[in-house]
Amino acid sequence: MKKYMDNYNYHDWSKFMVSKPSEKPTGPHFAAVLFEKETRYEHDHYSGNGSSVSYDKITYFAFPDKETLGEWIIRATKDKKDFFFFEVKKLGEATVKVEVDLGV
Repeated sequence: MKKYMDNYNYHDWSKFMVSKPSEKPTGPHFAAVLFEKETRYEHDHYSGNGSSVSYDKITYFAFPDKETLGEWIIRATKDKKDFFFFEVKKLGEATVKVEVDLGV
C-alpha cells in the first residue's frame, strides 16, 4: 500500500527533513542526502536592478524505517533527483583533546 503520491512532492517528505540541530535524530535511522540547485531573484535597492542567483542546496532526510526510505528513493529517482542514502546504526559524540607543548 502506497502512503505517498506517485510523483515526488516536497510536502510528502518535509516532515522527514532535518534543517536545524534540534531536529537531528537521536537514534538509528535511514538517511538520504538530496542535492538541488535553487534560483533566487535578488533586488538591489540602491540601483533598482535585480538579478537571479543560483546556489547549491543540500537537504538531509531522516527516515524511521527502510520502507519509507524505499518510497522516497522510488519517487526521487523517478523525478531524476541527485542524492545518496545510507543507514545510521548508531549515533556518537565527538570529543576533542588538545595538548600544547610550549617548550618551557
